[in-house]
Amino acid sequence: INAEYMGLIKVQLPLLYNGSKSNGNWELSMIEGMMGISVFLDDVSLFNHAVDFWRERIPAYFYNVEDGSEPKHAPRGNPSWYGQKEFDDKTSGHCQETCRDLGHTGYGFAAGINAAETAYIQGVDLYREEANRLTKAMEYNTNFLNGNPIPSYVCGGKLDIKDPMTFEIGYNAYANRLNYSLPNTLEYIEKYVRTSQKPYDLHMMIYETLTHGGDPQ
Repeated sequence: INAEYMGLIKVQLPLLYNGSKSNGNWELSMIEGMMGISVFLDDVSLFNHAVDFWRERIPAYFYNVEDGSEPKHAPRGNPSWYGQKEFDDKTSGHCQETCRDLGHTGYGFAAGINAAETAYIQGVDLYREEANRLTKAMEYNTNFLNGNPIPSYVCGGKLDIKDPMTFEIGYNAYANRLNYSLPNTLEYIEKYVRTSQKPYDLHMMIYETLTHGGDPQ
C-alpha cells in the first residue's frame, strides 16, 4: 500500500473510530469512512466495528412506529430531534434531522446507505436487517420533497426543504433487488435527481445515478 495512503489513514481513522455524539449524519459519515478503510486494508476487525456502529446508529436516526412512542436513544450523545413531538404510525420514517432540514437528513441517509452497500458487496446484508425502517424513511421524507403538504404534526407544519439529491442507491437496493414498492422515492428520483443539470453540491451523492441507476447487481 502506498505510504501516502497509509499516512492519510493513520491521520483519519482515529478521528472516525469512536464515532460522534453530534447529529446522526456525522456518525453515519464516519461509519461509511471506516467501512471503506476496512475494505481497503482488508481489516476484518475494523469492518465488524463499522457494522456494529451502523446497527446502533441507524435505529436511533430513523424512527419506526415499532420503536414505541419515542425514538430510540442515540448510542453516543443525545442529539436533538429539533422539536418533533409526535412519534407514531403517521410519523414512522421521521429522521432525527428531518426538522432541521432535509439536506442534512439526506447526508445521513446517503452515508448510511453507502455503508450498507459496501457491506452488501462484502457479503453482509444490512439492507434486509433494517428494510422496514429504511424504506419507511425513504417514502416519508421524499413525500415532502415531492412538494406534498406538511401536516402540523410534522415539525409543527414547517420544513426546510433542501434537496438532498440522494435515494438512488437505496431505491436500487430495495425496489430493484428486493421488489419493494417505493412510489414517492421513485417520483423524487425521476423528477429531481436524474434530471439535474448540475451537481447539487460536492458531496458523494452526485454519482449515485451513474453508479446505481437501475442496476440491481
